[in-house]
Amino acid sequence: MTGLLGLIQDKSLNARGSAARALGKLGVINKEVVIGLAGLLLWDSANFEASLALVQLGRGNEEVVTTVLELLQNKHNKGRVSADVVSVLGKLRVGSKDVVKALVGLLRDKNSDVRKNSAFALGELGVVNEEVVTGLLELMKDKDSDVGFKAAWALVQLKAKGENVVTELVGLLPNESPNVRENAARLLGVFGAGSGEVVKALMELLQDKSYRVQESAARSLGELGVVNEEVVTAVLGLTQHEHRLARVGAVRVFEQLGVGSKEVVEALVGLVQDEDSDVRREAGEALVQCSPEGGEKVTMLVGLLRNEDFEVRCKAVKALGELGTVSEGVVPALLRLQRDESSPVRREAACALVQLGLVSGEVVTALLGMLRGGHFFEYREEVAAVLSQISPDDLSNGMIQAITLLKLSSIELRAVETVGYYTNDPKLLNKLQLLKWLAFFTFHSELRITAADAVERYQRKLDLFRDEG
Repeated sequence: MTGLLGLIQDKSLNARGSAARALGKLGVINKEVVIGLAGLLLWDSANFEASLALVQLGRGNEEVVTTVLELLQNKHNKGRVSADVVSVLGKLRVGSKDVVKALVGLLRDKNSDVRKNSAFALGELGVVNEEVVTGLLELMKDKDSDVGFKAAWALVQLKAKGENVVTELVGLLPNESPNVRENAARLLGVFGAGSGEVVKALMELLQDKSYRVQESAARSLGELGVVNEEVVTAVLGLTQHEHRLARVGAVRVFEQLGVGSKEVVEALVGLVQDEDSDVRREAGEALVQCSPEGGEKVTMLVGLLRNEDFEVRCKAVKALGELGTVSEGVVPALLRLQRDESSPVRREAACALVQLGLVSGEVVTALLGMLRGGHFFEYREEVAAVLSQISPDDLSNGMIQAITLLKLSSIELRAVETVGYYTNDPKLLNKLQLLKWLAFFTFHSELRITAADAVERYQRKLDLFRDEG
């Protein structure tokens, strides 16, 4: 112990960090250890290791918290406060009056990292009182957007609802900072404050210059159950925004609102051809959810099967399988996807065909084709599960054996590969057929070679036993 405490003062950063980690693992708590570790939090590059060790040793321990708090308020720091000390206070989970008071005071610190960590610590401690809420609401106006975001996060963690909080948040909506307006709008939706004043203020933000503020206002109105033509029109405008994140945000809002009007569906159909992959992916998912039921939805989903983004194709295939609708265009489209360049798409297409009851030799061959290129162990369980849904009457004897083999665990497969050593066990005699299938049919080259080897050994031993008999 003494040696480790000495190493904390060592000139080597690695030595100080290692000592801090070791002290944390030892689990011995005393003032000397706490002071030594806490000292590393002040302007030392080993502060990360010291933070972990202190939290590991002192979570819920009031004496440790008191020592850290004393360090925070030490006059020898010359007014400087370490953001790491503040962070540790929150993680120690002791929300005493003194700790909360100190953290509220630090919300006004000159250092933005200290202000940010103080807000985060208050959110972690979960203590709600007027001083905490007032301090965090004021901090939302901070010039540093990260600090304002952490203040909003803390208010959500504290579930700081109430008429006064809502009034303060509404008062922040006209703020000159778009970050402040965005955070305030989101909190109003999270807190479910749906008064006439709140709805009116959020509706005005739909015309904000910042697309992020518009998105936050639309999301919150959706969470408050306010979905009208004005909201939809504002979000439709965002789908044409030059910034990719605006378009992604608009799609997510429509997905959240569940709006399936003709205008929305048309906008989403356009976005699945967007130049940005994130926009295409989000639009594809939203279309699956928002498009109206019936023949129109099937037509729209079949159209998505040609989308260049494989994730969009996957979602569309899965939706077609779940719909259970067999139309003239569905079957050829799904069969065409058996040759898709993306293995997840091929897998989903095969599953959809089985779900729709469209089993054929072509489908089964496509399923087994998923095992090509070293994918045997990766897909064998899924392929077995799909094949198991097919009636035995529609499968050849070899295919039934294939399903049995595919269901075996990795350990069992290895046992099958070496089954030639256990020919005296009558229960394993049928494994010869499985081995032969594996040797001559599987696309997995390593298994094929190993299985062929096992077949030869097995057959030789079986012949030997028969001769002796």
